[in-house]
Amino acid sequence: MNENLKCGNIRKKLKDYALGQIEDEIFKKEIEEHLEKCIICKRELLLWQDVLEKQKLLKNITLNKSFKERIEKRIKSLENGPEVPRLVRQINAINTFLTSPKGCLLTQILIITAGFLFVLLFLHKGTNFLFVFLVLIAAFSMIFLLFKK
Repeated sequence: MNENLKCGNIRKKLKDYALGQIEDEIFKKEIEEHLEKCIICKRELLLWQDVLEKQKLLKNITLNKSFKERIEKRIKSLENGPEVPRLVRQINAINTFLTSPKGCLLTQILIITAGFLFVLLFLHKGTNFLFVFLVLIAAFSMIFLLFKK
């Protein structure tokens, strides 16, 4: 039998071998002979033995109830997606709104209003800058109230 093919067949059964679940004595002997020759399969067997040993240790650990509840809550929160900082969520909400039809309309109205007021300011040199600023604030407030959900 090709050595690579033999390695593949034996690797598939290494977990069962580590658990002692191989009942066929001939196949068990083949595995043992192969393990003497093949360092890769021997290393994989050692890894399986280590993993299985650690699984036994973990089964014996009892967790504090509140700790277990916190871990379960954290796992559920991560299933919904990674935690995103508040500022990033706010920026994403603004971006979502501004790319929506209402947001695009609001942006256009604000740009037109601001442009109109600044033209008014520069055409009438006697116009008070504070007046223009207050009109802009009022326009923003009205638009905000108009589109508030």
